[in-house]
Amino acid sequence: MKTCVSLALTLAIATQVVAAPPPELRPALEQWAAPRPIARYQFSLVDLDKDGTLDAVVHVTDPAFCGNGGCPVVVFKRVSAGFQLVGSSGLVRKPIYVLNERQAGWYSLAAVVGFGDTARVVPIRYKEQQGTYRSSPQMNAHIDLTSAATQQALNFEEAL
Repeated sequence: MKTCVSLALTLAIATQVVAAPPPELRPALEQWAAPRPIARYQFSLVDLDKDGTLDAVVHVTDPAFCGNGGCPVVVFKRVSAGFQLVGSSGLVRKPIYVLNERQAGWYSLAAVVGFGDTARVVPIRYKEQQGTYRSSPQMNAHIDLTSAATQQALNFEEAL
């Protein structure tokens, strides 16, 4: 009996709890992708503009949207009616970080661009004049991830 309880406890701890995305997220993502449907994506909920509500960072993992350099990241602001598009990146790979740096009230993100010896972590910054996150992270300078620069690495859940 003790062995069964121990095994059940081990399985319960080892089993990852998968949270469903907020129901308003898919329609916002589909509007961004229109007219193409999105079969797969991962999401992370985080307050990027310090307004006390969780915004959505979506890593689109559908092969139709990805390329050799990775997959796009799409950022949505939580609003009363659901989610509003804030911006999207070029093709990047995980891990994706929230930096301590802020521009126009939004935390910058950072992600991996490139392969092998050319791979580097670059910032994806919010640009006030464009009202969006910069769409070409590969054009941003390489950054060093230090504890002073990095707030957190995002954990993504697979949308089912």
